[in-house]
Amino acid sequence: MLEQLAAVILPVVVIAGIGYAWSRFSRPFDNALVTQLVSLVGSPCLVASSLTSLHVDPQALGQMALATALVFTGMFVIGFAVLKVMHLPMHSYLPAVVFSNAGNMGLPLALFAFGETGLALAVVYFAFSASHARPSP
Repeated sequence: MLEQLAAVILPVVVIAGIGYAWSRFSRPFDNALVTQLVSLVGSPCLVASSLTSLHVDPQALGQMALATALVFTGMFVIGFAVLKVMHLPMHSYLPAVVFSNAGNMGLPLALFAFGETGLALAVVYFAFSASHARPSP
């Protein structure tokens, strides 16, 4: 079991370590390019590949999509009310409250914890939340 966990978690830790080292050595990094590559190429390829190669009941995917929409709706209502009471700007805080950043790092964990079915369901959630995060031009 430890080998399976390492196979899933180790790539994430290694990539984070590379990013840390890159920063410590003050190497140049084009944030806009990487953001656009990940958002416009990498993420759509991940979603398409996962949903076409993993064999999951379409009804389960539909239920996950509905659950995701309900979560977003609930978070919108709660976030709107709390931000209104606190007199905070909606345009700044509401998107962050509604659409969590629960994608790329959570997907390997979903695969480890719940197998291919869990990964496919996590990809549905990721696809919905990532579709609202647009890279800056």
